[in-house]
Amino acid sequence: MLGYVYGKMLYNTPSGSCLSSLNQGGKPTPCCSAYRSLISLHHHTSIVTIMASSEAPHIIFGCGGLGNEFVGATNSSNSSVRELLELLKEAGINRLDTAALYPPSDIGASQRLLGQVGAARLGFIIDTKVLISMSGFKGTLEPEKIAKSIAESHEALRFGDGQRINVFYPHAPDVATPLKDQAAGFHEQYKKGLFDKLGVCNFPADMLAEFIDICEREGYVKPTVHQGL
Repeated sequence: MLGYVYGKMLYNTPSGSCLSSLNQGGKPTPCCSAYRSLISLHHHTSIVTIMASSEAPHIIFGCGGLGNEFVGATNSSNSSVRELLELLKEAGINRLDTAALYPPSDIGASQRLLGQVGAARLGFIIDTKVLISMSGFKGTLEPEKIAKSIAESHEALRFGDGQRINVFYPHAPDVATPLKDQAAGFHEQYKKGLFDKLGVCNFPADMLAEFIDICEREGYVKPTVHQGL
C-alpha cells in the first residue's frame, strides 16, 4: 500500500500546475518578495498526494515556476531563488518538488536554478520527475529514457557526495512502453542508488494497480508516493 501523505501549495497556470502567489488580478506574481504572503499558508494549501498514513502531512514547495515564468527571467535569478529558499527555511519547509520539464516555457530551468544555488547542499530534500515531451508522452518511459533523464537531473541539481533524489516520478503515463519495461527501468536506477523512493504521477487507478502488481511479482522497487490526476 502507498503510505505517504504530502501537502503542496498548488496553483494551476496555462502551462501546468505550479506554485506561486497571486496578485490582485489573479495572476502569478513575478517577484520573489511576493512569496512572503504565500508562505504564511493561510489559504492556499492543498493535499496533492493522499494515501493512508499515520504521519502528519508535509508541505512540499512546488518549483514549477522557477525559470523565466515567475523567477529567473533576469540576471538576478540566482539571488531571487536564494531569497525564496531562505523564506522557505524560515517557514520550516525543506521539501521541493520539481521536474525535468519545469517550466514548460524554459524546459529544465527549475532544476538548473536549484542546482546553481546549491539547494541540496543547503539541506533541501528534492523530488523530481522524468522528462516528458509537450507533444506527447509515448516512449518517454522506455528504460533508456528513464536512465538519461535521471542522469541529467543529477547533473542539473548538483547533488553533493551521498546526496540523491528523494522521490523520482514518471511525470505522465506512457501507453506505448510496456509497464513491465517501465518498472524494470526505474528499478535499475534505484539499484544504482540514484533515488530513495519511487513515485507515480498522473497514473489512472487501473494502471497504478497493474504497475504495483508487476513490481511485486518481479521484485522491483514499488511506488510509495502518488500524485493523482
